This record gives sequence, structure tokens and C-alpha cells, in this order.
Amino acid sequence: MKLVWWGCVIFGVLLVLGGIACGSGGGGGDDDSGVNVDDDSIDDDADDDSIDDDVDDDSVDDDVDDDSTDDDAVDDDSIDDDTTPADDDADDDSDVAAWSIMPSGTTERLYDVWGTTSSDMFAVGAAGTILHYDGSAWSAMSNDAAGDLYGVWGTSHENVFAVGADAQSASVILHFDGSSWSAMPVENVGVLGAVWGSSPSDIWAVGGNYEQGGAIVRYDGSSWSVFNNLLMIAFDAVWGSSATDVFVTLSDFHENGGVGHFDGSHWTPAGTYWHPWLLVFGIWGSSSTDVFAVGQDLSKSSGTILHYQSAAWSPMTVDTPHALLGVWGTSHADVYSVGEDGTILHFDGSTWSPIASGLTTAMLEAVWGTSATDVFVVGDGGTILHYGD
Repeated sequence: MKLVWWGCVIFGVLLVLGGIACGSGGGGGDDDSGVNVDDDSIDDDADDDSIDDDVDDDSVDDDVDDDSTDDDAVDDDSIDDDTTPADDDADDDSDVAAWSIMPSGTTERLYDVWGTTSSDMFAVGAAGTILHYDGSAWSAMSNDAAGDLYGVWGTSHENVFAVGADAQSASVILHFDGSSWSAMPVENVGVLGAVWGSSPSDIWAVGGNYEQGGAIVRYDGSSWSVFNNLLMIAFDAVWGSSATDVFVTLSDFHENGGVGHFDGSHWTPAGTYWHPWLLVFGIWGSSSTDVFAVGQDLSKSSGTILHYQSAAWSPMTVDTPHALLGVWGTSHADVYSVGEDGTILHFDGSTWSPIASGLTTAMLEAVWGTSATDVFVVGDGGTILHYGD
């Protein structure tokens, strides 16, 4: 290219000396049309050989004038902004979901989180703490709870339930109607640790205490009543796929634990799984035949995860020394579990793997989300983590 260019210059000088402008015999082009295609633009878009082979002086002079070159040519700025690999990588990174810490405005321990959408989330915790996330920030919600709140669940923004206990360990159930929280009358069965429902007229709260044993209360859309007492020390979690397919985690006075099941008519107290030196704290499923329960194996001083499929429970392979307290997912191939020391595990359908968020070592109590890229985790010290874009 440089050889052709210098040839044109020398030839032009000779023509000028003869009183004839270089390129005057072309089809409407002038000298500037060749000058406007500078070395940088050529280097960015084509190599020397391709230009030598495909473009001669006449084609440049005949077909490209100053205006067309200025209007249509791709300048350096447009190339830098739109087509460079570095910029492509930056665009890709902005779309990748990542974990981050969210300001909660509280230092109280948060025990549970639930929501309807990414801009309508509720978190509950110690000292009657209730927080709401509107899509931009978490804020405290006023309520009359005098004790700790351990579970939250609802059917809509206008129908949310929070359960726990007052300072005397008496049962507490609060209801949010979309504008304010109010206490609901319920028989005292001790601390209520979790709540879940299949519909607005079928809601379960579970718990218990050392004096009265485990207890389950059920809401029929108008009032709460004691549904059954299985004489266990406590029920820590509840989840179901329908009103006739409900699972609860339970334990006795001797650190034996497992999972109980309700089929619409009967409870199976020892359930389909019962094991010594086992504590089960959380439960969730993607369907009636794909249920995960998490906790701690005291005999091994390690976290444990149980999986229900083919009408039977079995332990899954998981490598963590920390107790696991919460579990939630979007499908069988996208499940999270959280626990002690900032532990976050993820199941991809075949293997549980640790997630090194590097954000906290706090006790993480619960996990909930609205999609695979919108996940919330809550825990000790007002900790709230979020996974998203």
C-alpha cells in the first residue's frame, strides 16, 4: 500500500509541474478522497495485501468523494465503543449474576425471608423485626410483636403471615393485609418456628416447646386451631406440594430427628425418614417426589442433606462441616442451601458445590428467591445477601 501511495504522490508532483492536477481525469473524485482513508482506519479494518488486490487508485477516485467518506466511514471512536474485544467483555460482565451484600438497616438476627416478586420481599427476625424490600431498599415495618419472629410466608402482598413467640415463649402469629400488621388469636402451643400454606384457606404453622412437645396449628381462612400434637420436642420447618402432601421436620428429646408426612388424613410421625443424632432444620421441594431436607449430622459433626425421591429418603453426598439451616430452589437442578459460617451450597441436579461468596462468615438462616437470578439469603447481624444481575 505504501508503495502505491508514494507512486501516486510522485506521479502527482509530475502532473502538477505539468499544470495538471493528479486525478483530474477521474469520475468526480479529488485528491482528498484518497487522503481521508488514513493508516489507522486501514490498519483496523483490512491488511495491506487485501487493499492492494481489491482497491486501485481509480476506484478510490471514481467512487468515493469527501462527503461519502466522512458520512459513511467508521471512525476510531465507533470502533472503540462497539467492536473491540475489551468492550464486548465489559458488556458480558454486566449481565452476569453475582452475590452482593444488601444494607438491611438492622443488626438483629434475621431468621426467614419470603416474597411475591423481586420488589416485594419480607424478612423477619429477633425482637419483632420485620423488614420489607420494595426493589430498591429494605425498610423496617412497624408491628406489635414483643418477641422473636422465626417464619414468614404468604399467598400475596395483602396476605402475609409471620410466626414466632413472645418473651414468655407463647405462640405469636401476625398477619399483614397489605397496609399493616396485626396479631391473630391462636392457642399457645409454644414457639412457632415456621409457616407454609397450600392456599389462603390452608395454612400450617409448626413449632412446640420442651413442656408441651411439638405442635401444629392450621388456619382454615378464618381461624387457627391446633391440628395435631405428635409428642415430639419441636418441628423446625414445614413445606408441601398440596394440602394432602405436607412434610415437617421434627426431633425428639434425644437428638433423634427426621421428617414427618401428612397425606391429607394421617400423619406418619417417624415419617419416611428417622435417624439418631440427626437434626433437620429446613425443607423444600420442587414437587411431591423431589424434596430436600437439610440439617446437621451430630455423629459426624457435619452438615447433612436428605433427598426424597421414589417414595424414599436417602442422604446426599455433601462436604461441609457446618450445619445447614435453610434450603430453597427453582427446580431440581437449581437448589441452594445455607448455614453456619457463611456457608452457601448449590445443587445443579447432580452435585452439591460450595459457593465462595467471600462476603460474610455470619450464620445464614434462610434462603428464598423469585427466579434463578434473584435469590435472597438472610442471617445473623442483619445480614442480607442477594444473588442477581
